[in-house]
Amino acid sequence: MSAGAPVAVVTSAKNGAVWADAKLLVSLPARDGARLAPLGTIFELALQLYFDGLVVELMERLRVDEASMRARHATLE
Repeated sequence: MSAGAPVAVVTSAKNGAVWADAKLLVSLPARDGARLAPLGTIFELALQLYFDGLVVELMERLRVDEASMRARHATLE
């Protein structure tokens, strides 16, 4: 990439042009098409679960607890 930052791609697509620039590729096999879950809902829910699990893994590896994360969390309320 021109800015020099690594790119991570999380997708449900089997292949794509964006993969060529990716340093990390995560493929979530969450396809839509269910009548009661239109327009990407299944993929969005899969993303939320994946990233929630990723945060827990990072918390354990970095030995960070929820209280210290909350202290650094910006709120715009």
